[in-house]
Amino acid sequence: MPARPNSSPQTRAVFSALHDHPARWRHGYDISRETGLSSGTLYPILGRLADRGLLETRWEDDPPEGRPRRHLYRLTAAGTARAVELRQDARQSRPTHRDRGGVRSMWAQRLLARAVRLLPAARRDLGLALLAEASAVPPGRRRLAWLTGGLWFVVKESAMRRLGYALGLVAATAILVGVDRIGTSDDAGMVSLGVLLLTAALLGFAAPRWAWLTGLVLGAAIALANLTYATVGPAPAHPISPAGATGAATLLVLIVPALVAAYLGAGAAWLLRAEGH
Repeated sequence: MPARPNSSPQTRAVFSALHDHPARWRHGYDISRETGLSSGTLYPILGRLADRGLLETRWEDDPPEGRPRRHLYRLTAAGTARAVELRQDARQSRPTHRDRGGVRSMWAQRLLARAVRLLPAARRDLGLALLAEASAVPPGRRRLAWLTGGLWFVVKESAMRRLGYALGLVAATAILVGVDRIGTSDDAGMVSLGVLLLTAALLGFAAPRWAWLTGLVLGAAIALANLTYATVGPAPAHPISPAGATGAATLLVLIVPALVAAYLGAGAAWLLRAEGH
């Protein structure tokens, strides 16, 4: 049985709008005009309802020439039953929306088109649907408000994922530099290399799209640490040859194995996803 969604005024308004025409496929801007919800509020609601089996979704089959395909929505049987439950108080809870302007909508649309690429795969279709609807919104402040809401949607859906990757990269860098710093045995270099390859592969697997950044940062970490030792201190735990900044620069060669390891991890993640589909 589908999970019951949060019955906020905004969610009730979406249910009410879709229940008014239960057999008809509705596009996002059409629902937005009826409910008064901004795109940044509407599309997370549509995503949650679809995830919980209360909403059917599909792409438009034959859009008019010159207009992108729209993403369409309608209630499932379970969604219709839920809408009936909420029907009595939905109208009283319907929010309002005031258009706001500020910057040119053309630049906002270009920015949103780039920002949608940052969304997790599970939410990218919603972002593309939101962007496609922008062409149907009247130009001016109303379109700008739609696009601004779309940018907020992208931030909410992707910020935590990006923050998790950034924290993981910082932690991996700290571990790598720490292991290299405390290693004093003859095989300390091999241990550091092993840690470099392992952390790069793991981060590449966790965030395949950022494998290039993982390889560059981790590959350069030991070189930058040794450059700091040479110019600021403290003295390195094990000397390198040649000494000083020149020797530290030679360690940039570690970027190559770091990139290889990161892309091997990314490749493994892509293969697993392909098999899952």
